Amino acid sequence: METKLTEIEREALILTGHIFLKSGKMNSAISVFEGLEESAPDNPAVLKNLAYAYIYSKRYSDALKRMEKYLTRQDLTPRDRSRGVFMKANALWGMERAEECRKAVEEFIALRSRLET
Repeated sequence: METKLTEIEREALILTGHIFLKSGKMNSAISVFEGLEESAPDNPAVLKNLAYAYIYSKRYSDALKRMEKYLTRQDLTPRDRSRGVFMKANALWGMERAEECRKAVEEFIALRSRLET
């Protein structure tokens, strides 16, 4: 059943999950962001933070799934896209998919070099 949250409630929960991330409480962060994902499956902050928590918890496949969805968004800034590609590379590395990781790192470097010019 889809839960309807107000924008303020959603933002408060994102902040709560972010506090859990910063304090190293990954299981709590994952619980918050998974719950948010049910009500806002396309929210970029939810996808990015959930992927981060999954990477930190060595749930690389779950992280990769969220980052691939995040990177399909057309409204990402170049900086956000580059960060997403870097997180994707981390997930691929954790999954021991070295060649795909290398390609993602090359993409990250290309995106970052465009930001600096």
